[in-house]
Formats: sequence, structure tokens, C-alpha cells
Amino acid sequence: MNYISIGVDPGSSSGAIAVIKDGNLHIHRIKGKSEKEIERVFYDTLLDKGFQTQMFGMIEKVAAMKGQGVSSTFKFGMNYGFLRGCLVANRIPFRDMIPRVWQKEFSMAKKKTESGPQWKGRLLNVAQNLYPQTWIPLYAGDAVLLAHIARTIINQK
Repeated sequence: MNYISIGVDPGSSSGAIAVIKDGNLHIHRIKGKSEKEIERVFYDTLLDKGFQTQMFGMIEKVAAMKGQGVSSTFKFGMNYGFLRGCLVANRIPFRDMIPRVWQKEFSMAKKKTESGPQWKGRLLNVAQNLYPQTWIPLYAGDAVLLAHIARTIINQK
């Protein structure tokens, strides 16, 4: 069975789209990209989709964070809505998943004494261990783990 799994981390500065096609990982950074360039990632993903290809995506469902400014929160929400819309427009079945739930899939939880970069580094280590053949930048760790969950869901069908 051929498959395409997609993980979407909608963060404006650290967001990414991870695509796993038949075991090969492709990472696309969101920061600095126009909406047209981002939409093209989804479109290009579908170009070589065969008739028997199973597809599924996961998008991190995010909310405003304590201490985050109004402008940042608005931009974050805009990214989430746009990326979710890309999945819908390209008819990619997907599921929204809050961070705490998807992180639990990997038996991960942030420690109270852990800084943000330390926590992101631990998540990145898990992603890198799953896909050692591909160098994964720090900004893409969450997206890769979300794509891996989507891949698992495809394999259960």
C-alpha cells in the first residue's frame, strides 16, 4: 500500500509541514513563505498520488498561550486557519490534535524544570530516532512527530 502522511505545526516562527511518502520524509518550513508557496506544498504532495494511495494528516490544534501578545495570538490563529484550509481544499482527510494528546502518543510530557528549548530538543530527539536517515531541524520536530502519528493511523486502516 502506498501512503502519504502529513504533519502540520502551524507555529509562525517555528512551524513546519512534514510529509512522509512511502517512508521518505520531506520537511517544509513555514517561516518566510508566502501563502501561495505554502499552498503549493500541499498541491505538490498530491501530484504523484496514485490511485491506491492512502492519505491522512494531523494538524496541531493550538490556542493562545499565557503571556502571548494579542498580535502574536492573532497571527498564530491565522496560520492555523490557513493551514487547516489547505488540508480541506486539497481534500486531505485529517485530524486536529492538541499538543498534550499527541505528545502522550510518544510518552512525552514537559518537565516543570525544563525550558522551552530543552523540551523542543527532547521532542526533536524522538523524531530524529524515528527517521535517522533524514536530518531534522529543530523547527520541524513537532511536524515530523505529527506526520508519524498520521502514518500510524493509515497503517491501522
